[in-house]
Order: sequence, then structure tokens, then C-alpha cells
Amino acid sequence: MAEICAGDRLALADILILDAQRSRNNAQPERALELLGRADVRPEDRSYGLYQAERLKALTMIGDIKAAWPAVLDTHEQALAASGFTLERRFTVQGIAFRAYANAERAKGWLLVGLRPNGEMETLRAGIPDWAARYSFEDDTPPFDVSNTRCTTSGQYFEDGGKIFDERINLDAIIALLESNYANPERRGNEAGLPGIPDFCPNLKDMLPGFGPALEFLGTEYREAGAGYSELDLQLALQSEDETERALAADFLLDHPDAVEPIHLIYAVTSLIERGDMERATFWYVIWQTRTRPWMEADSSIAQLRGALASGVGPMVLEWVGSDYDAMIALWRRAIRYELQFPLTKARPEGVSEDEWKRMVAIAREQNNEANMLGLLPPKAEYEAGRSANGLNIGPWSNPGRPLKDEWR
Repeated sequence: MAEICAGDRLALADILILDAQRSRNNAQPERALELLGRADVRPEDRSYGLYQAERLKALTMIGDIKAAWPAVLDTHEQALAASGFTLERRFTVQGIAFRAYANAERAKGWLLVGLRPNGEMETLRAGIPDWAARYSFEDDTPPFDVSNTRCTTSGQYFEDGGKIFDERINLDAIIALLESNYANPERRGNEAGLPGIPDFCPNLKDMLPGFGPALEFLGTEYREAGAGYSELDLQLALQSEDETERALAADFLLDHPDAVEPIHLIYAVTSLIERGDMERATFWYVIWQTRTRPWMEADSSIAQLRGALASGVGPMVLEWVGSDYDAMIALWRRAIRYELQFPLTKARPEGVSEDEWKRMVAIAREQNNEANMLGLLPPKAEYEAGRSANGLNIGPWSNPGRPLKDEWR
């Protein structure tokens, strides 16, 4: 691809950036930086924001954050300028080099972006909050607000906050407040009235607006029709920001459910929910519960992740499927039986022998077998009475979406 695009500067730059993104995702930051060094990217280019973002991420991986931040801030400044924001002033407070931006057309207030000596960033918004008008008398100086927005500097504050302005509230007053607060040893990060310094968390897609759609390299762009994914590319595609890419990856995984560690099946479930395929989503959620159980027993971090994912997805599918008691039991039974039919992923938790793993999988299947899973359900009349008391629907499934595939048996 690089050879094909060699005569087109912008196309070649995009290819190099995407290749750098892939290298970084494969834990090769040095190679990513080498590729980015070959890209001829200029401030006016659509890819400039992504270029700087990828450079920052790669430098972060090798512990060289300070080398990237100035360029990222310059990139952000150009993006703000393109949206009508102006740099009002540069100033330093307690060793933090701030830039103050304003946009008189959209609001009266300031966006403050500061660079700390250690290379981390401080972002504040300052202005007079909307509620001040209701509590201010004619001769009062309205109160103004300085709050920490952590690492998001896309300027949302100017969209919906601080529409009221009083000329007596100016940057000098804000700087004086910052000097006082930052010198205060009792200051706490993100505490109301005492803006603190957040942990380093470059939310780069928010930081660098105005450069067109983000480029995402998933490893699938040049895949022949019907070809598979690598394990890493499948994991990335399942969590892509593009709904179509998520759906394609989910469908591939459901046809090859042993392709990745089972914790990732939950992303296929969420893709099915997005598409309105609630019957399929519930079916695979049951399978996900069983397949992840032995991993949960072997690794406490997976147990925590599994609990968090289940708390988000579980209530949706369980509330939906429970409207039809008989259909729910049939679906549960079919999912439990189908889980026994396809192979486990080749991977197993670190430090667990093959024999021990087989034992753990057998225990998980015993815990989630038909007798245990369906035996926990109360009788139909009692179950439906409980749903009715909680205001939940009773009757045929509502909008089940596509039916289960015949081969899922």
C-alpha cells in the first residue's frame, strides 16, 4: 500500500499513521514512532490531529510524554482557532504554563489549558454559571466558577455553560483565584471551588477536534472476503467506534466462538442488542456466563471485569427474556446445551495446567447446567406475579429480532 500511495503525500501519510497505530496496538511503540517520522504531515492536513495523537500515545508508552505535549497543544490550538476560539493570554501559575482561550460568539468565559513541568496537562473552565442570574442583584458582581474538566479540552463548556458575563470578572480575577488555590496545601483534585490537578489521562479524541473523521486501523481493511481476523484485530473490531465494524466482528465471532478468550463474547452480545436482536443477545449472554466462569475463578481481575460487564448487560436481557416464562426456559435450555458443542478457546489462564483447566471447566458447566440454572426459577405463576408486582411486562417477547440460527443447537 505504501508503494501504491508513494506519489500521493496525503494518502501515504494516512497509510503510515494507520500502520503506526497497528504497531502501537501490538506493543511496538518504537516502530510506531519510526513510521510516524516518515509521514509528511502538515498542520492544515485532515490527519494532523490523529498524527499528533498517535505520536503522543507512542511516546507515552516509552515514558517520553514531555516530548509530545507541546505539539499536541499546538495542534489543539489550531483546532480551536478553526472553530472561532482565540488565544487570549498565556500565563504561569505555580509552575503550570496556561493558555486561556475565549469565544465571544458562543459564550463569555474561558477555557484554560495548562502544561505541568512533568509533562501532564491541567484543563480548567472558567466563567459565570447560568444559575448566577437567579441569585444576583443588579449591583452585585455575579459569582464565577472555575472547575476542573480533567483532560477533556474540546470546548464543550462554551456550548452550554456560562452564558452570563460581567466585565468585572476577567482573567486577572481568575488568575488570582488560581494562584490562591494552587498554593493551598488543602487543595484536593477536582474538589468544588478548589480545582485540582487530575491524573494524566489524554482523552485525545476530545482533545483534538476539527480534523475530520478519525482514522482507525483494525487490520480488516485489506482482508479478502471470507478471510478471518487475527485474535488482536478481532478484539479491536469488537470494540470499534464504527457500528458496522462491530457488527461484522460480532457475526464472525458468533460463527467462530472459540476465536478469542470468552470474556470478549460480551461485545458480540452488545452488538446484537444494538441491532435489536434480543433473542440472539440473550442466548449468547447465557453462554458467556458459563464460558467466563472458570476464567473468573482463575483470575480475580477477570472476575471484577466480568461483574462490571454483567451489571451493564445482564439487566437488559434478563428483563426482556422474562416476559415469556416458557420461551425463556426453552432458550436457556438450548443455550446451555449448545455451549457444550463448540470447542474452548486454545488459551487458558496463566499458571493453570491443562488437567486443572479441564477440571475447572467441568465445575463451571456443572454449576451452570440445566438443573441448577432452571431449578432456581420459581413456579410460573409465582414468577409472573413477581414481574407484575414490579411493573414488568408479561406475555410474548417484544421485538425479538432475528431468530436463532438453526446450527446453534
